[in-house]
Amino acid sequence: MAAASFLPAYLIGDAGQIVASRMLQALLLMATFLVLAQTFVKSWPLKAVLLAALLAMPYTDYFMTMPKPEPLQLFFLATFLYFYKKNDLAFGKYWIFLGLAFGTKISALPAMVVF
Repeated sequence: MAAASFLPAYLIGDAGQIVASRMLQALLLMATFLVLAQTFVKSWPLKAVLLAALLAMPYTDYFMTMPKPEPLQLFFLATFLYFYKKNDLAFGKYWIFLGLAFGTKISALPAMVVF
């Protein structure tokens, strides 16, 4: 988040940093939903239904607009799941994404135990 908001903060000030960080949160959450839909759903109509359901979930708008670590953690988990399924559940370099999710917030520990 700091890397994404450095230039807006330098050019505009605090307002630029706030807008950049919140836009990054929204983009990360949208990217997470798209990766999850692409990973687990095959047909396009069902992908659209899944995206609509994920966007309508409680607290989605909260996590899109507040500077919290959950969107980044969910993005790392979704990226891990994408590569995990793509590589037929084999161990590989993509496991770093699971470690990054854990590094973002310790609440990823149950997911680490499962995988």
